[in-house]
Amino acid sequence: MMRYGHSFDVIIIQVKEAEMMSLSKQQKIELEAQLGEAEDIVGELRMELRESRYQLEKLTIKMVDD
Repeated sequence: MMRYGHSFDVIIIQVKEAEMMSLSKQQKIELEAQLGEAEDIVGELRMELRESRYQLEKLTIKMVDD
């Protein structure tokens, strides 16, 4: 009977390890998705900043010319 108990304990440990690995993989996937979204937002903000700088430069040139 002791042998079956030991085997059962080993199986439980293996299942728990598999669950932890699965959870870690899921968390990694979620973090990678969040990173992708953050990179997209950074790209959009950079484009907005470039456009704002361009508009400011145009206004500055216009004010100097007037």
